Amino acid sequence: MKIVLIHGQSHRGSTWNVANILLQELKGEKEVEEFFLPRDLNHFCLGCFRCLEGREMCPFWEEKRLLDRAVREADLLIFTTPNYCMMPSAPMKAFPHPIFFSSQYFLFHYMVLNLRSSLFL
Repeated sequence: MKIVLIHGQSHRGSTWNVANILLQELKGEKEVEEFFLPRDLNHFCLGCFRCLEGREMCPFWEEKRLLDRAVREADLLIFTTPNYCMMPSAPMKAFPHPIFFSSQYFLFHYMVLNLRSSLFL
């Protein structure tokens, strides 16, 4: 099973430890790939709409390419984020837009129709 963890922080604190406990409990052979925001995707969407011409037209496509590939190939997505004032971290709040909405691919399509499952921690 290919698992992609997307962390809403750049350090390995309590939330990261909870994700590792979860990974240890998952049975079977697994391939895990981790991304840390904002380190691995540190640009916010500019609203230029160039992605509507093709996702490769995004000014940040080279940075997004690795993350986009991992999300497309994943069997399970796990999102982790610290809780700041009862809200997720700013990088986690901003993450879905440049990845899932570019080139008219929608979050619903990825998470409900294509993935077997997803988990938010």
